Amino acid sequence: MPKSMTGYGGASGAFENIPLTVEVKSVNSRYLETSVRSPKSLSFAEDAIKRTV
Repeated sequence: MPKSMTGYGGASGAFENIPLTVEVKSVNSRYLETSVRSPKSLSFAEDAIKRTV
């Protein structure tokens, strides 16, 4: 029987006194699909985050 390749991880910390939480989820998929959820004030950074990932 095949085993699942689903995984989950998360971390919290701060960058320049700004609290951050990062969560990563991996599901059985052949391609990379990224999703960024951030406050509207940081929406300008979403594309840069996706390129970095």
